[in-house]
Amino acid sequence: MEALGTLSICAGFLFVFIGTIIQLTQGLKLGGATARTVARPTPTPTVQRAGGTMHDRYANARPGQTATFQHPKRGELSAKVLGVIEYAELTQKQRGGNAPWVPTGNHFVALWMSDYMLYEWQDRLYLFDEAQSLSDQQINESFLPAAKQYGQSGQTARVTFAWPPLTWTVSDIGRFGVQRAEGEGLRLSANAQGRFIHADGEDGRVLVVEDYQAGGGGLDTVWQGWKISWDAVKKIW
Repeated sequence: MEALGTLSICAGFLFVFIGTIIQLTQGLKLGGATARTVARPTPTPTVQRAGGTMHDRYANARPGQTATFQHPKRGELSAKVLGVIEYAELTQKQRGGNAPWVPTGNHFVALWMSDYMLYEWQDRLYLFDEAQSLSDQQINESFLPAAKQYGQSGQTARVTFAWPPLTWTVSDIGRFGVQRAEGEGLRLSANAQGRFIHADGEDGRVLVVEDYQAGGGGLDTVWQGWKISWDAVKKIW
C-alpha cells in the first residue's frame, strides 16, 4: 500500500519487528491473491478539498461511489469504492530512534475497490492489483536489508532487491500514519502507524511494502501494481 520532507528510517528499521498479527475478520480478493481484513474502522473527520478537478474529486471520494480508470494492461475499468484511506506523512524533527514521529502536513488518499486500489503518495499515483500479507520474517529477510542500505546512503544510492516476479529498485522509504479509514474490507484502522518502502520495476511496475508497528492496527502487506498518471482516472461518481 516516495520523498519530499521524509527523513531516513534507517534507525527505525534497526529495531526488531515484533508483535502479533492482529485479529482478522474476513477474506477478500485483490487481483486473485487472498487478502485478510481487519474489522470495519471508525472514520475520522477530515477537511474536504475545494474545486472540481479530478484530483479534488478523488480526494473527496466516499464509499459507495464508483471509480472509472484506465488499467495499463486491461483497459478501462469501473469498480465500486468500498473503502477510503487517508494517509498522513510522518517525519522526525531530529535524528534518533527515540525521536517522535510527527505529521508533515501532507495527506494522501487511497481508494479500496476489492480487486484494485488507487493509491496516492507525494507526486505519484499507483494502481494496485495484487496484494500479499507479510510476516515479520519476510520483512526482515527480503526488504529490511535494502531499506537499511538505502537509508544509510541518504536515500541516494541505487539499491535493488528481488521479490517475485521482478527485481525492484528502491525509490522511497519513510513512515506514515492513517488519518482516516472508512468503509469495508480495509487492511488497517484509523490511527495505525507504520513504515513504508516503495520500489520501481520494469515497464511501469511498482511495489509498496506497508510494515505496521506492533499492535498498530494494520496488516503488514506488500502491494504490487502500476504507476499511472492522473489522466488514467476517468471519473469518480
